Amino acid sequence: MDRVAVPLRHPAIPPACHGQLRRAGGCEDLRGDVDDRKRPELLRLGDVQQLLGLAHEAPPEARDAGGARTGDRSGIMGMISMDRISGAELAPQIVVIVPIYKHSALVAEAIESVLDQHGSHTIAMLLVSDGCPHPETDTVASTYATVHPNIFYFRNVNGGPSAARNFGIDYALAAWPSLDAIYFLDADNRLSSTAMATAYACLKQTTDVSWVYPNIDSFGIGWSGSYSPPYSRLLHVIHDNICDTGSLVSREVFESGVRFDTDSKSGYEDWDFWLQCIAHGFRGKHCSFGFEYRQRAESRFREVNRDRAATLAHLRRRHKGIARPEKLLQWEHEESPRYAVICPTTRRCHEVTDPTLREGGFSLTDLLTRFWQGVHLPDEKHIAPFFCWAGSEILAALESHGVIFNVFWLMERLTRENNFVALSLASSPGKIGVQIRTHAELRESQSGAIGARAVAWMARSRIVQEICEDPGGEGWVNSLAADVPGPTVAEIVLSLPAVGPLAENAAGTVAGLLETFALLRSSRSRDVPKKRWRWRPQQLPDRRDYYRILCESLDVNGLMPRVSDGRPDAGFVVPFASFGGAEKVGYALARTLRAAGFRTHLFIVGTPVYNIIDEYKSAFDTVNFLADETFPVWGGPSNFYGHDIFLPGSPEVKESTLKGLMANLDVLVNCQSAPLNSVMGSIRSMGTLTASYLHVVDATAVGRVVGHPYITVGFEHAYDLVLTCSNKLEEYLHSLGIPADKIMHVPNAAGFTAPASARAEMVEARPKARGKRPLRALYIGRLDRQKGVERLYSAIDTIRQQELPIDFRVIGAQLVEGNDKNPWNKKFQELNVLLEPPVFSSDELSAAFRWADCLILPSRWEGAPLVIPEAQQLGCIPICTDVGAVSELLSDGEDGLLVEDGADDDVAESIAECLQQLVGSEKLRVALALGALKRSENNHWEANFRPLVQKLLTRLPQ
Repeated sequence: MDRVAVPLRHPAIPPACHGQLRRAGGCEDLRGDVDDRKRPELLRLGDVQQLLGLAHEAPPEARDAGGARTGDRSGIMGMISMDRISGAELAPQIVVIVPIYKHSALVAEAIESVLDQHGSHTIAMLLVSDGCPHPETDTVASTYATVHPNIFYFRNVNGGPSAARNFGIDYALAAWPSLDAIYFLDADNRLSSTAMATAYACLKQTTDVSWVYPNIDSFGIGWSGSYSPPYSRLLHVIHDNICDTGSLVSREVFESGVRFDTDSKSGYEDWDFWLQCIAHGFRGKHCSFGFEYRQRAESRFREVNRDRAATLAHLRRRHKGIARPEKLLQWEHEESPRYAVICPTTRRCHEVTDPTLREGGFSLTDLLTRFWQGVHLPDEKHIAPFFCWAGSEILAALESHGVIFNVFWLMERLTRENNFVALSLASSPGKIGVQIRTHAELRESQSGAIGARAVAWMARSRIVQEICEDPGGEGWVNSLAADVPGPTVAEIVLSLPAVGPLAENAAGTVAGLLETFALLRSSRSRDVPKKRWRWRPQQLPDRRDYYRILCESLDVNGLMPRVSDGRPDAGFVVPFASFGGAEKVGYALARTLRAAGFRTHLFIVGTPVYNIIDEYKSAFDTVNFLADETFPVWGGPSNFYGHDIFLPGSPEVKESTLKGLMANLDVLVNCQSAPLNSVMGSIRSMGTLTASYLHVVDATAVGRVVGHPYITVGFEHAYDLVLTCSNKLEEYLHSLGIPADKIMHVPNAAGFTAPASARAEMVEARPKARGKRPLRALYIGRLDRQKGVERLYSAIDTIRQQELPIDFRVIGAQLVEGNDKNPWNKKFQELNVLLEPPVFSSDELSAAFRWADCLILPSRWEGAPLVIPEAQQLGCIPICTDVGAVSELLSDGEDGLLVEDGADDDVAESIAECLQQLVGSEKLRVALALGALKRSENNHWEANFRPLVQKLLTRLPQ
């Protein structure tokens, strides 16, 4: 009987034949406790087969159904759907499926334990031989199937227990519309007599539960383990299989398509099955219903555990959707929240992972009970791993400035080396910043009592417990209000544009912290005897350790506590958040994505200061700082194309910390942070779509091309997209080996948007004659070698010698030191040109371009500089060296003037000649100004980014 998947007692057999098989009739009591005189006579296997041959000829479909794999169940379903099959005679609510392989002598115990079930529900049992080579299996199973009308026996080709279970699932669903649930019982295990009644009642009582699972009580080698803590999808995904296969599963699970994985015979098919259930939105519940697990000194379970690491890696790859950080964070927030946030003024507590989702809450009195219950029964009762004391006004202020997630992440990180972490506020107009002061620095500074200025505090709950259990802990923690605290304390000084009266909350906050400790120490719940409240040993980890296990599973050093709100999350990493072009382009993309429905997050990995640009105030939902002064800005011990780089895993880059900071994102754009390249591969492996945004190929003093594009080539595999600001750079990157379909060109637009009124004013003013006023020429930007400051100086010097009627303004600063030690302000003063400080606001920039007739940009190398479209939008004529992608932003003689690059003196002379042309030809000046205005009409970030936004939306992780 090779590939026969036909039951040896089957609901399709005519009732008359059932009578022949049962000989004595009756046997309706499924518990098997009928009078012995009414028990059917046992038949030999040959007799059973002969009777079946007379009663039922297996159809061809049945003979091809054995070994049907997951997702290909047409054979058995086709067989069962025949009109001859009817389950109306039995109509079971529960079907027990028993796969059998080489447990011929033990399966009788499993069968008898099912026959012995008490309760009003009807049970059917499917015995499925998984190609068992022992003839005894056929003898035992067919005999039971012959004697008991609710037992059915199938022989299947060997495909592992998953294939056997799947065969049983498909048969049961098709045969019995009455079926409510399926139970899986291994052939060497057994049930107590009330197991199914208890499990079935538990399953039916709760609408949002799709399976119930037991404690494990083993015989053979005696052992018991408690699985009674509340079911956690988070723990089930990140830690271990907390549900045995011996669970009662609702029919809805199987109707959704969930089956056992037949492609893997690792022994973790059951864990895989539950992960499928979770992915389909189902959840389980513990129910103590009398499952008896046979444990031997050596078994298949022990065998497969020897290769556990490889199996876990396979499961994570197979179930990426539910292993993504954002999904795990959602479950953490719902099942084992990370923070107990205590408001000193309202004396209420909120347990959350995302501190913006503070709904409901409970009283401080309830917190006392919860805390000590968690201490005494740590696997059953939850204690948040971190306690935070902060008033609602402080939390609201942190949220409104977009820093609340980062503040909690930083405080949490600092609690690893400190007993307490304090947050204080400082006012800093136009900026958001973070300064971290260590305990040693606080002691040396003698800055007074930290309790007098801290508006929020955080500590690990285990420290809270230790202090409360220590007889001398009260005085120690009370010293937090003194000038020199006993506990180690780190302070985060958060600078915000407006602090106002928020700092006045400090005294109440430290008082609320000390009150919490006093109440915990005096709570009656503390005096409960410190012994376990359940007789079974603890099997699952402490609930407050779930977060630690989560971090270990993701290999992160702290995980940003930001739960998804349904919108895709896009992150942007910059080394410094200043006013550079690369930052502005990233900000413009963030603003566009936010308008398209994304949540946007800025990450600053260098100096922890965010200089706020008016134009992009609405670009980001959150601002986040790494705030680690040891993080490198450039360099590395390895070399690629002549560039010092950090390879993945380099300790200097702190990969696990960066991953935790940026893990739960759908999109991450690296805006020219060189060290971050070494981490992008790990972030991408967590399901994040990664992009590198490149702008310029730099040059050394001797002319060798260098810069971020070359580093990106080395890490190209870590990126899904490489974004460029020019066609020229796109072609260059492709020539270096980056696939063309990975590169996307986005034309640059203006770094700020001029007011409509200013543009309208220039449309009218530019065509008008200058009259007798001098031509106005403007330089705005950095005073460094790239921007050609020496060329600018020479060009102005030439004009001054020619005594042409031209007024010059130079706006900028020397951010990169050159070889010339003389400050540029002194040199320009010699030419009667005042060097003005940099301007950043839209109004100031707009006023500068409206004043000027032309813009001078004598760069040695460029990408696609934003200053050109910025000038064009106000009719200011760009005069630029033809380097980089400048020619993509202007057309010579139509909306600007291009100067051939060459020796400095030649470039300076050419710029002077261009200025002479504008002085001498009013017609040329007007034509170029109107051309610039016209070119800018259709150059907007929203339109330029539209193809990229569409691509991101189609490629977002599902």
